[in-house]
Amino acid sequence: MMGSHTEGGLVVSRRAALATCALAALTAMRATRVCAQTGSCSARPAGGGMAPSLDAQLHMASARALAPAARVEELLQLPEFPSGCEPASLAIVLRAHGLAATLPELVEGYFTYDDTWEHADRYQGDPRGAGSAMPPAVVAAATQYLQERGSGLTAEDLTGSPFGRIKDLVKRGLPVMVWSTVDAEAPVYSALRPSVEGYPWYRNFHCVVMYGIKDHDVLVSDPLVGLVRHDLSWFSFLYRACGQMAVVVS
Repeated sequence: MMGSHTEGGLVVSRRAALATCALAALTAMRATRVCAQTGSCSARPAGGGMAPSLDAQLHMASARALAPAARVEELLQLPEFPSGCEPASLAIVLRAHGLAATLPELVEGYFTYDDTWEHADRYQGDPRGAGSAMPPAVVAAATQYLQERGSGLTAEDLTGSPFGRIKDLVKRGLPVMVWSTVDAEAPVYSALRPSVEGYPWYRNFHCVVMYGIKDHDVLVSDPLVGLVRHDLSWFSFLYRACGQMAVVVS
């Protein structure tokens, strides 16, 4: 009886081993398919838990591809709007969300203008000449545009938020308007007009759209030069040096 039981156990063990090998091979084949389709070959998530199923991984890859940040395009403000970086950045964001916004349309129909440089909720100056818009002016224009179209999206002024929050939003697939500088140089402040209703102003005032992070760079759609990359650490410094001003549509 003992010998017969041992022999049967060996047969069962061999069958179990074969089944385990077959399962491992199938898992490897499925992982290879995920690598090919998503470009990600991580076997386990951080923390050592079970790897997501094939369907879950494909769903996540599809969600990333459909996220607004993945649809960010180049939209240039020149030559018609030399100071129109804020309306241009807003158009970039709205178009990424699937709306057919145009730069002339936003400039002519959705921004309120003022040349006193005393109101943060209005465009100061003229985008066809010299001027700037603070986050409240952009939020006001975006809100009117979205409401007229019955959109469920809303615009939010993120000014004062740490750069970590901006990165988190971008990683979730949301492009974020960020106030930076022309050519990503250090801001040049003016003692004559240091701020507008508490929002900082500087001579090389500029607005861009941050839409991704790759390696040690941020991916930016700059209305002056197109799709560019900047060093992540430097861009984070600029964000803080320029007053931590940002707007998101979600």
